[in-house]
Amino acid sequence: MLQIFSDEPYVVDASDSMNERGKFDRARYELLHSIEQLASDQRYFVIFFNDGAYPMDADEPVLATEKERAKTVNWVNESHAHGGTNPLPALLHALSLRPDAIFFLSDGQFHPLAIEVLRAHNRPSRRIKMRQIPIHTIAFVDHMTIGLMRTIARNSGGEHRFVK
Repeated sequence: MLQIFSDEPYVVDASDSMNERGKFDRARYELLHSIEQLASDQRYFVIFFNDGAYPMDADEPVLATEKERAKTVNWVNESHAHGGTNPLPALLHALSLRPDAIFFLSDGQFHPLAIEVLRAHNRPSRRIKMRQIPIHTIAFVDHMTIGLMRTIARNSGGEHRFVK
């Protein structure tokens, strides 16, 4: 029987601004809680970003087995927030995995040009049989950046949430 997997990359802000008000600790908690909710036949992939992209140690999304989740918990708990904020390398990496959807969590303190670059790289194309990938955004703590995160979600067919 053919198994259908649901691939879910998580792109999570690990920049210095996430150290304010305990945002990074909360982001890690929410990330791990989300991964715990996945069924064992679902796959996931985590990419932290600051000035660059820092993917988990895997070539592709991994099955949400106890062994993989335990490795992910260790890696996530050892991660620290520092540096500037450029989500594009991490988001482009996530798009290259051709997942069902992407979950993007950030306090949104990055250059708005990211919207146009994402739109250009996440266009549907009948010619090469490529569909648009929904990017579900979670604006974290900072109300001023809701518009940026909402636009990224809207442009990709994703949903947007704000978390205090």
